[in-house]
Amino acid sequence: MSIAAIVKSFPFTSALSALTLTAAMARPVAAQAAKPASHSPQNSGVVQAPVVGVIDVAKAIDQYPVYIKLRTGVDAKFAKYQEQLKTQSSQLQELQVSIQLMGEGVPERAEAEHQYKMGLQTRDFRRKYFNDLLAAEELRMMLEVYEDLDFAVAKVAKKNSVSLVLPKRDIPLSQMPIADMQNREVQGRVEVFQRRTVWFAATEIDITGDVIKYMMTPLPARTSPERAPAQPKPSANGAGPIKKD
Repeated sequence: MSIAAIVKSFPFTSALSALTLTAAMARPVAAQAAKPASHSPQNSGVVQAPVVGVIDVAKAIDQYPVYIKLRTGVDAKFAKYQEQLKTQSSQLQELQVSIQLMGEGVPERAEAEHQYKMGLQTRDFRRKYFNDLLAAEELRMMLEVYEDLDFAVAKVAKKNSVSLVLPKRDIPLSQMPIADMQNREVQGRVEVFQRRTVWFAATEIDITGDVIKYMMTPLPARTSPERAPAQPKPSANGAGPIKKD
């Protein structure tokens, strides 16, 4: 199961405005040529514009080995639960047929009907129970993957002197005429376009490949010092950490 089929939006509510403000002055990563030491914004009088990068989040996650392993485990549990529910449904169908073959006055019919009603309730309960378990595991899995992605994007961005990374999503051209699409598909595609953050990005500023390559090697553990939250800097007079407004 692809991440693109599960998580289709990314929480960048202000990304579009940020792109509008910076796109005009952004320069591609690939265009960053080495400058002599004497060349600086102060010396030249030119202010260096921030570098903008983009990333295809779904593509990066789909190729992340940790996600693939976790996704396989969740899918295996889903298949197991589905098989259990399928077996229970088959047993209920057999019991229903047996009840229909019984005469109205047969003493065992009342007991069989009771078992059938209890079986339906048990099946419905287990279906909801399994769905809740899988939904909780899915969320925990995605949180772990997103935290890893967050770490990797920051590392790659800093390495390439990228100041801002925005999410992009490629939307393939529909294979059939729009007039022939089902209303649900039309609505879904319109919503995808409406949520789109980046409408165009040159390949020179796309860091998706670099992030995928970085995440192919095991990342530091979440408890490692390298991934520990940054500690507040002490104030100049040593009175304590500086609080930001």
